[in-house]
Amino acid sequence: MAGYVIQTQRLRRLLFAGELALDEGVRSVSGVVNLAILCKHLKLDGVVVPVENAGEASAVGGIEVYPVDTLASVVGFLNEQHEIEPLPEVNAEATPKPPQRHGLRRCTRAGSGQACDADRGGRR
Repeated sequence: MAGYVIQTQRLRRLLFAGELALDEGVRSVSGVVNLAILCKHLKLDGVVVPVENAGEASAVGGIEVYPVDTLASVVGFLNEQHEIEPLPEVNAEATPKPPQRHGLRRCTRAGSGQACDADRGGRR
């Protein structure tokens, strides 16, 4: 079926992810980081993912990440009727890191009425 709609070979060098909505919108999905890693491993050109997931995929680096929001934009891109600007790579080291797990445990204990580790002068 895709051979009748897509008139170029562009789709052979890309991986795709997204949930197609009834209104032809493309919804976010989980697993786009793994898809981007696979794309890089297979030495393909890039991934086409929902706009909401594009930031995650761009953190992998070394591949093009094309954010899309509708099926029509995907078909137009593949038929070279219009371009989609790939996202720039995200510097993963510059992004803020999540809190340390032990810090979350301390807050949980303190919230339950137990004394916080800091109140005892260190760890138990």
